[in-house]
Amino acid sequence: MQLQSIGRTHVGRVRAHNEDSLRVDRDHNLFIVADGVGGNAAGELASALAVETVAEFFRASSADADLTWPFKPDEDDLDGSRMVVAIRLANRRVFEAATHDPATRGMSTTVAACHFVGDRVYVAHVGDSRVYRLRGGAIEQLTEDHSLLSLMRRERKMTEEEVARFPLSNVILRAVGAQPDVEAEVQSFPVKPGDLYLICSDGLSDMVKDPAIAAIVAASRGLEAMCDALIEAANENGGRDNVTALLVQTR
Repeated sequence: MQLQSIGRTHVGRVRAHNEDSLRVDRDHNLFIVADGVGGNAAGELASALAVETVAEFFRASSADADLTWPFKPDEDDLDGSRMVVAIRLANRRVFEAATHDPATRGMSTTVAACHFVGDRVYVAHVGDSRVYRLRGGAIEQLTEDHSLLSLMRRERKMTEEEVARFPLSNVILRAVGAQPDVEAEVQSFPVKPGDLYLICSDGLSDMVKDPAIAAIVAASRGLEAMCDALIEAANENGGRDNVTALLVQTR
């Protein structure tokens, strides 16, 4: 499966600095977005440390078959385990950095990532950064937010009006670095030629609803134009947060 990709991150129209990070590792077909929490430079450090640690573990574990993994993998699913272990390792590093430096205490980050292996994609996430798949003109959210809003939406079967009025919509229930360990949610999906995968921070998904994302993609020619148009739409709709979009096209 051939892959093409493009990624953009933007500070938005309200925030003073950008706490989002993205990483593309084409050698290992790995694509990552992280949205840091912590204010000042802490959120930026948390997201940068997370994406670098995940990418670093993929490089190391691919280059050295005898490498001792920091956490025990599932021998029956090494590709899925690589994602889980990489994110748990990132969690450990962010947590330790936050613990040892008072200036970064309490920092954490979301993570959303795709790893393409043969004709499948492994999708992993912690927090409310998302992965979407656009196929045949339809958009599907492949991840479910680890957030209070998502939990209440499921349990209370909230209407769209109730969702729009929910006062704690930005509260996330799981984040990399918030606790000594974290559980990453990992899924595997079959890949088809022509699929388009969008990995994004909530600065995009909160500002641009799913049907509008699909419409923007359909109206744009080429990945670069799609990515620019998505970020522009988020900013036009208020740009209340940092905005990151990473697109991966399969061929």
